[in-house]
Amino acid sequence: MSILEIIIYILIPVVIVRWVMLYIKKREDEKMKWRQTKLRLIKEEKERQKERKKLKKLKEVEDSELNAELSVLCEDGIKRKYSKSMYGIIKDKIKDCSSVKYDFRDEESKEKLIKVFGISSYDLGKSTQSSAHLTGSHNPKNMVYHKFEQRGLVYISKGNWFSEKGKFLNPTEVLKLRKEERNRRYQYNKKYSALLPKSNFKFNPALDSATIYSDIAASLFIINDVYFIETDMPIKLFQGKINGVQYSNGKSAI
Repeated sequence: MSILEIIIYILIPVVIVRWVMLYIKKREDEKMKWRQTKLRLIKEEKERQKERKKLKKLKEVEDSELNAELSVLCEDGIKRKYSKSMYGIIKDKIKDCSSVKYDFRDEESKEKLIKVFGISSYDLGKSTQSSAHLTGSHNPKNMVYHKFEQRGLVYISKGNWFSEKGKFLNPTEVLKLRKEERNRRYQYNKKYSALLPKSNFKFNPALDSATIYSDIAASLFIINDVYFIETDMPIKLFQGKINGVQYSNGKSAI
């Protein structure tokens, strides 16, 4: 046996032992890291549960205050319930109608709109936002932007709105209180978002300025016989046409 063979014969077991030791150390390090990660995740979950429990108690206290009801004699002589969760507005809905699909352009939705509100045509004006359409590809280069598309009507309602004291709201008060209601409801949902379904948490462009909003889809509100329009952005007096009649500042020209 040559000297080289003897050296190789001696080194092979050493190399094997060294490799095994390194492998064992690596596995032990991985196990240690996993145990540390597991402990960290357990600790973080306990902290989340602790915070969630505190948040839940806070929500219960606030909900108790918001939902405490009192009876208010409204200006039309009818007593109605009011609570702080209504954010300054007593709403008495007379009727409403939602589109079957995206808006009232499909035949079934058109029939509903005519039956409930007697509306056969409308012009809600054009959107102030651009929208993108794909032309057969998901490549952004193939996206064509179209500005000022016609707004679609997705919801309409009619009702009387009163102040928390029971007084009929005038248009200026409706605009102010509705904006406040949306903002305060948004703040509530944001505060308790960890406890609420995702559907409850809708962005508010007035508070989330970085969020891209849309005013393609619109809702009409007939409040105290005045017409208002609302998209993702705050409510405003309606300017447009219904059944061929022009509306300006929420009132018909006729």
